[in-house]
Amino acid sequence: MGKKKPRRIAGRYDVLRSLGEGTTGTTFLVTDTSNGATVVLKVPREDLSQEVDLVRFQRAYAAMSQIDHPGIVRILEVGPSYLTVAYVPGDSIASLAGEPVHHVLDGAIELAEILAAMHQHGLIHRRIHPGNVRLDADGRLVL
Repeated sequence: MGKKKPRRIAGRYDVLRSLGEGTTGTTFLVTDTSNGATVVLKVPREDLSQEVDLVRFQRAYAAMSQIDHPGIVRILEVGPSYLTVAYVPGDSIASLAGEPVHHVLDGAIELAEILAAMHQHGLIHRRIHPGNVRLDADGRLVL
């Protein structure tokens, strides 16, 4: 039997796997068939597809794309009904559980600095949880 063809979203993103559902949408790990890159794609929830909510979704991520900070994931594309961000392989901050307290405090300070950078641009992250905060290959936090 042949290999099952992956689900394609927005004409060029092949779904590798679901990363989960959040308050604003579903997130997938995908391959961008235009360049072969592995990226994260977020699709808004169906009930956000009303024009006002969809515009708010697009504006928030378009604003985030203007922030240049190593702790804020790079927004790649804000499409009409999806967005893509850079994939940050690594563990979530949940992996810090059980670490010496100074490591955890360093992470808390780093997260506070990331949030401060967002706030300086008028943005508020409304859903901070371990799944949204990753440790990159160098051990730095990325939101």
